Amino acid sequence: MTDGVSRRRTLALFGTTTAAALAGCSDDDSSDDDGSGGFGPQTGGEGNGGGTDDAEVEDTGPAPEDVTYGDIVAFESSFAVDIEITGEMPATGTQVVHEGDYRVEIEEEGGPVVEMYGIDGEHYINVMGNCEFDSRDPEDGSYVDTDLEPDSSVVSNQAVGTATIGGEEVYVFEDDAETIYVSVDTGYPIRSETENQQVDFHSWGATQPITLPDECD
Repeated sequence: MTDGVSRRRTLALFGTTTAAALAGCSDDDSSDDDGSGGFGPQTGGEGNGGGTDDAEVEDTGPAPEDVTYGDIVAFESSFAVDIEITGEMPATGTQVVHEGDYRVEIEEEGGPVVEMYGIDGEHYINVMGNCEFDSRDPEDGSYVDTDLEPDSSVVSNQAVGTATIGGEEVYVFEDDAETIYVSVDTGYPIRSETENQQVDFHSWGATQPITLPDECD
């Protein structure tokens, strides 16, 4: 819908980034992670749509004819998402965005946790405490675009229905294979779904600055 979720290629990076990172730490079972993962204090999402990732969608009927995506949707430069991927490469993860910077944490089923950071135009990859600078465009490591402003091709899309997610009323929009649910009250996206993935948005305007872990300094 925003050209931000469906085109991300985070999992495509795993074949090279994970192997390269593990090559430098294959004899090291430890991690420098302090256990918090950095997401607890950075998300801070009370009152911003958090906690919906396990909630089922319950259809409530048709949408008013005059509700378009461009008219209703709202965004902030800071937000967080919970990610669930199914299919051939199951994975779960999170992404925190703060004013253009981001931190992604993705874990493939049976694989290591991979962290990717995009800060001040630079990209870092951290696997099992082995952190390396990566010369690729930082946007290649973000699963959801850091700028979710809708493009002109979707602003006129009309809502196809209404529903509730975790008790919150949402408008339902569709764009090709993607379905996105937008809060009736706030205009913030709540969830995006495709055949093999679910992304739940929360913590709009409530994240804190992203910082690199000590092992990346």
